[in-house]
Amino acid sequence: MSDQIDIKAIAMDGSELREVTHNQAGNWLPRWSPDGAAVVFESNRDGNSEIYYVINSSPRDLHRVTNSASPDLAPVWSRDGSFVAFTRRDMGQLEVWVAEPNMADPQPTGQHGRPVPWPR
Repeated sequence: MSDQIDIKAIAMDGSELREVTHNQAGNWLPRWSPDGAAVVFESNRDGNSEIYYVINSSPRDLHRVTNSASPDLAPVWSRDGSFVAFTRRDMGQLEVWVAEPNMADPQPTGQHGRPVPWPR
């Protein structure tokens, strides 16, 4: 049995099915950016859950957001798309972190638990 779980995107009318991810890993919890230009998601492609995003739903335009020894889980975009919030599990504790999508120095928020969608 394979652990492969890919993310696909489709137009609202059911046309234009395309692969957002295509690898032998598990890829979960996709979230569109507020402007609809990028998809952030969790993936275990390197053996540990990390946060990635793709632009224009293209697997060729893959960007890594986190690189941690601890699993990074459940990403969501900020309302303006400038940050990604996610949960990091470290030593059995869940803590909410935020990062710029370009992998610039993720920071803990001091909050525990799983991130939820930003208020609208």
